[in-house]
Amino acid sequence: VAGGLPPQQCTYEPDTRNNDAIMRDVLDQAVLLDPFVDFFYLDVLSSIREMAAAIGAIEPFNKPFLIGAHVSQGRCLPSGESVSQLNALVDHQKLMGVILACVSPETALECLPELQGLGVPFGVKVNAFKTTAPVGGYAQQLQDCCSGNPNEFLGTRTDLCPATIARMIQPIKDAGATILGGCCETTPAHIRAIANLIQ
Repeated sequence: VAGGLPPQQCTYEPDTRNNDAIMRDVLDQAVLLDPFVDFFYLDVLSSIREMAAAIGAIEPFNKPFLIGAHVSQGRCLPSGESVSQLNALVDHQKLMGVILACVSPETALECLPELQGLGVPFGVKVNAFKTTAPVGGYAQQLQDCCSGNPNEFLGTRTDLCPATIARMIQPIKDAGATILGGCCETTPAHIRAIANLIQ
């Protein structure tokens, strides 16, 4: 059972607070989850500094963890750091692997060589948003959004049926990915199509 630890302040944007503030928030959640989980999942984090702070916060629990790094477009995290720079984190003895979290299938494919190059178990969790880098920034757009529903400004793609997502994930699996899944705007049908790739 995974215990998900999401971004503590900003989604799809780096958390610019100091490390102590990030660690304190992660620790507060981890304490609540710890009795019920086998490992922690650091989900959709946007900078290596956030990931390092989160890892520091969960170390006292002595549990395995999975890193979910976000890339909105291209091959860099929203912080500007490359996927390859995640190698600074991969020596931790409790690391289960690194995935690209809440990314488009195209971004996952573009980042695949760098993800493979980390030398740890890897995978992807794809979304079906039109973008996770809206003009003006996610936090500002969410604040200005009338309904509070991010779908209004991130948009949902209509071209990613389950068969299409499975077809796009197939080369990632063939390249050695062992952690595959769906994220925002994917449906149970998408997850079934992805699961069928590993049966």
